[in-house]
Amino acid sequence: MNHDIADDLEAIKAALRDRPSPTITGGQLYSLMEAAAPELNFREVVGILRGPGALSQFVQSFLSDILDRIGNQGGDLLYRVDGRDAGQVPDELPNLWKNFVSPSSPRHLIVDRISNRLISRATAASVGDNEVEIPKATDDELNHIRADFEASLPPPDAAELAKNVAPGAPFAEWIAALRQCLPEAVRKWGVYRRDRLHDLFERRVAELDLPEQLKAKVLFQIRASQHAAVERQRESKLVSTATPRTDRVASIRDTHDNAVEEARSLTHCAVNLLSYDELRALKLPLGVVLDAFRSQV
Repeated sequence: MNHDIADDLEAIKAALRDRPSPTITGGQLYSLMEAAAPELNFREVVGILRGPGALSQFVQSFLSDILDRIGNQGGDLLYRVDGRDAGQVPDELPNLWKNFVSPSSPRHLIVDRISNRLISRATAASVGDNEVEIPKATDDELNHIRADFEASLPPPDAAELAKNVAPGAPFAEWIAALRQCLPEAVRKWGVYRRDRLHDLFERRVAELDLPEQLKAKVLFQIRASQHAAVERQRESKLVSTATPRTDRVASIRDTHDNAVEEARSLTHCAVNLLSYDELRALKLPLGVVLDAFRSQV
């Protein structure tokens, strides 16, 4: 690596460390690199002069010590910066935890060795060395956790619960009885269940033939996913029970507007990566071109 590239990399890493957010998307990273190292041609560095994949390859080759890919935000890549706690991680990450704890979920939980991350999808892991499937929690395992929780209750509480629900009752009946006769134990059950399922997931990962660094990354993803799932459920309850209908409509509009703005920003970043020939190949409605022209005069 020549001196100029080394200086550019240091400038990019310094800019990443200065960011307050623990995560950054591919589009945001492109803008940051453009500002911090304007003379750097990362496509030339990785030998991908056109098309997708250049930025991902650059991150993997030169920024993997400070950026860790943890998923996607919309159609863009999402990275964690410098080992920081990402807290509530957006988009599809909450579904990783939900899929693991739901035996009836049709989706599969897979460690992808190519992207070095945990993913969820409708199809099973492919045969070969690039993908490893993590078995979801089974009904028997969930029932065992519930039985252990009952055994951990003080004898008077256990007796009260037994009076209100039959042994081996479906979970919906069991949790309804718990809420009715032991409401103070519901939160304890949630914490107990979560901790036991985390232990189960960690055992699943420990049994896989994976590098320790990848195991740590997968465990981080599932912790972030569980946190995001709880936050999403809490926000949903707040919206449905405490927010007036007019405010809910306004909130939906704001969410839509933010999504549109993010889409515009992502599109802008994508266009910046295109060559002249690729720009000429773009098909735009005439009305959009005329409106853009009018806004410039």
